[in-house]
Amino acid sequence: MIWFFVSLQIFLGQIVIRKFFVSALLLLLTTLSAFRYYVGSDFTNYVILFDTAKVGNFVPVEPSFSLLSELLGSLGFNFQAIIVLYSVLTMLFIFMGLRGISKRHSFLSITLLFVYLTFYFPSMSIMRQALAAAIVFWATITFLYKNKYFTYFLFVLLASFFHFSAILFLFSYLLKAVKFSRVIYLLCIFIALLLGATVFRDILLNVMNAIGFSYKNHLNHEDGGTVSLVFIINTFILCSMFIFIIRNGVSNFNLNSRFLVNIIFFLIIVRMLSLEFVVFNRVGSIYTVFLPLFIYEFVYRKLKNDSRLIFMIFLIGLFFMNDFFRQAKDYSYYQYSINFCLIGEPCPIQLFGEQDPRFIRNNEEW
Repeated sequence: MIWFFVSLQIFLGQIVIRKFFVSALLLLLTTLSAFRYYVGSDFTNYVILFDTAKVGNFVPVEPSFSLLSELLGSLGFNFQAIIVLYSVLTMLFIFMGLRGISKRHSFLSITLLFVYLTFYFPSMSIMRQALAAAIVFWATITFLYKNKYFTYFLFVLLASFFHFSAILFLFSYLLKAVKFSRVIYLLCIFIALLLGATVFRDILLNVMNAIGFSYKNHLNHEDGGTVSLVFIINTFILCSMFIFIIRNGVSNFNLNSRFLVNIIFFLIIVRMLSLEFVVFNRVGSIYTVFLPLFIYEFVYRKLKNDSRLIFMIFLIGLFFMNDFFRQAKDYSYYQYSINFCLIGEPCPIQLFGEQDPRFIRNNEEW
């Protein structure tokens, strides 16, 4: 349902109501995310984490979640308040980052559309990681793009306070500086494909076992998950766009454009290495927040100049793919559905008091 109504608003916004589209879409996306119920594969876990942390007990996540849970719990809030807080902050930092590039309604509307298509639904499951990514996204536009490296470093540390994976954004220094030739790019992708389809999982598991490291027990499992059809399709789309963009080399790209190209290159490498160990793809998901800028810079602007009609027809096709994506998730952290007090229980969603335990399913699995 959210897919249909937001997609309809997006389509109309691009044609007739652009003046009000940006603020209306941002408000709608934030509200639907903030007051969702039982959406996201980790929803039950977050309920239990909140109930455990709010009374001062240890939970195996970043310190920010524990501190916020204790604070909100002491004020009488329940776990839904955590979801509201993370949703509002995530969308706020995304929007501030986009405004840091341009305040034009045409730019903000189309990039918010791409946020919706690439980042919004996963953010409902990888909630902590999504907020960390949004903070660094804003910091990248505000500081890294302007060569304010120390300030950027401080905000990466702040983001890691919300999710440890934000430390990966320290590699952004390299992604901004590196400029490979077209041959090197393609050679690295081929080598990653070869490793990912053969021995990468075994190498990674042996290394992790040797140092005694386990990330939510994923890395020590022999079963690395099954690559879905959607994962393959998305990887093919990324590779096709990347090859198309670098077909004439990257020498003419400015520094920020090259940075976006290197991000997509990193995502492709991670996806190739995830072919036999799909949970490794979680490593690259921290950078998907930059996909909207990449699509705008290298895809939309070209399609808009050549034929706006082609782009709009492409969007119409995406609008009707809800069932396909919902039934064939990219990986286990995605869940393309929502309950916004329209179907099911509870209704209305409450922010105060204890949650009815009947609505917290499968909590024994945590």
